[in-house]
Amino acid sequence: MHRHVLIAALMLGACGGDDSGGSSGVDSSKQVKDLTPAERTSECQWGIALEGGAGKQTMCPDNVTVTVYTQAQCESSLAAIATSTTCTLTVAQLEACTEASATDPCTALSAPACAAVIVCAQ
Repeated sequence: MHRHVLIAALMLGACGGDDSGGSSGVDSSKQVKDLTPAERTSECQWGIALEGGAGKQTMCPDNVTVTVYTQAQCESSLAAIATSTTCTLTVAQLEACTEASATDPCTALSAPACAAVIVCAQ
């Protein structure tokens, strides 16, 4: 079974990202639905780099494989959030979830830091 991690990609830097965490450089108080295409690109570049690169797979104990989104998948996911009239997810919340996913991809979807992301992804 495969499960794609929305943090990217979802979650999800301005300088291409690195493994030191930090942030994407996008205003952390901005709502994800209000991101410009360039900001979505930055968010995805940072998140994908933080999570180990597009296509990286992690086999979890429950025989689920978690795969890091590609740039296109990540940007598509963030664009889908932009169509929501009820999602109030901020960049700070998205980046906290991305960091949780980078730390442990197998438990990210149940991590408290990802609760707001999960609500908006539904």
